Amino acid sequence: MRWTRSGAVAVVALAALACGDGILSSRSASFSASPSELAFGPVALGRDRVLEVTLTNTGRVSYELRAITPSVPNVAVEGFAAGPLTAGESRTFRVRFTPAIEGAVTGALTVATDDAAGLSLPLAGLGVRALAEVKTAAIDFGQVDIGTARVESVRIVNPTLVETAVHFSIEGEDAAQFSSSESGAELILLPGQERQLPVAFRPAWMGLADGRMAISRCTGCEPYVVSLSGEGVLGDLDVFPARIQFGRVELGAVASQRVTLTNDGNKRVDVQAIALRDDAAGSFALAGLPPLPLEAPSFVP
Repeated sequence: MRWTRSGAVAVVALAALACGDGILSSRSASFSASPSELAFGPVALGRDRVLEVTLTNTGRVSYELRAITPSVPNVAVEGFAAGPLTAGESRTFRVRFTPAIEGAVTGALTVATDDAAGLSLPLAGLGVRALAEVKTAAIDFGQVDIGTARVESVRIVNPTLVETAVHFSIEGEDAAQFSSSESGAELILLPGQERQLPVAFRPAWMGLADGRMAISRCTGCEPYVVSLSGEGVLGDLDVFPARIQFGRVELGAVASQRVTLTNDGNKRVDVQAIALRDDAAGSFALAGLPPLPLEAPSFVP
């Protein structure tokens, strides 16, 4: 009887020790992360992408979360605070990827705890230079009647794997005669998207007009310039030449050019005034103005 009792006691003690060893040995594998891998995909340089990660203690004992450290630059952990993670508890934090160079980035996110095994999460991302390609080099609107408008378009394409921001402005001496409903706004092109940017020419006076469309198509790039040109006309009234070039003139000397107005139609054209425009320095003057109005057909030298 005494041997049997001691034998029974020994068996119970061994069973208890085995149970305790089983819990301890499984401690390093009793918490998990979701997602188990961080795949950021393609991200534009200078922009970022944020993923949320949730750590869960699936065991029966508490863990002490100490630190979460990325192995590569341009990856940051946000919203994490060290402290205990009790059995069944979950904690969420954010991981931000902000690529600074083009190309693939691979690494790991290490979760340090009071358990020597810890946890390592693979991470990967791709830095992409966001840009748009402009497929239109110049627009010539041709002859457009004063007070009316002609609309053309500039074609742009996003050939990259990321969203691309585009904005543009219209500049130049005659910029007021060109316009676009989308000028000054930030336009977002999705990967592979093509877009037509409308541009209108509405002449305010007769003669040639020039402008340019400056398109910002990527961060740090010089603007892409699309040349704009057109000619304002008034019905059948023809002005020749459309632009006067005096060339080099000595100080104190006078140079003159002749402008011819011709009514090519069969109706009366009422020309009420002829005046200079944009002559702030007062270097130009009109001489020998013809009698007005013009009648068809007629010309005035």
